[in-house]
Amino acid sequence: MTNSRSRASLSRDLVVTAALHALDREGPEKFTMRRLGRALGADPMAVYHYFPSKAELFDGVLDSVYEQIALPDPFPEQGTEALMALAEAVYEVGRAHPRILPIMATRPIGSLAVFRQIEAVATRLVAAGARPSEALVMVNVTMFFTVGTLLAEVGEPVGGAERDAMGATGGNDRAEFPTLVRALAARDTFVGRDVFATGLGALIEGLSERFGLARAS
Repeated sequence: MTNSRSRASLSRDLVVTAALHALDREGPEKFTMRRLGRALGADPMAVYHYFPSKAELFDGVLDSVYEQIALPDPFPEQGTEALMALAEAVYEVGRAHPRILPIMATRPIGSLAVFRQIEAVATRLVAAGARPSEALVMVNVTMFFTVGTLLAEVGEPVGGAERDAMGATGGNDRAEFPTLVRALAARDTFVGRDVFATGLGALIEGLSERFGLARAS
């Protein structure tokens, strides 16, 4: 007799859900297919039946995460407003899964749900005057900014806990950096949602001017 779950009792969705929970807890560095199999009570080879490699499993997890992107209803008809709404929705999902961010930042999008969202945004940007290639550039640049901001804001620091932002000075040379000290004292000016919103607005405005998009009425 064995306590291992059989392949027949597993499913692709069950494997993805368990993998997402594991990644949310520990991140990709500690993730292994063997540990996932143990968490499922199954032989790791049963997991490989659904996902032949860790890379393919991570893509499945990303698809599951991207399905959580909740766009406003009704979705904005104006192109730049639609782009901003998509970025804000991705930002919220990223904040909910901070340990997934390294995967989100480095693996290509393969989710049909995301392609549909990008298509909806790009269609609106083209209607506002962008060429299709320019619309895709606008979406890509905005997503790069969004995921990069998330990594800086809620991603886990490489090598361990954060140090004081002025820690490199040893605490004795702060008089040399009075402007930085004043800025760092006002924490809300350089971290969090406000910085994301400010940067996102400036970025989309600049891209709109760069590609000559019509302004919203």
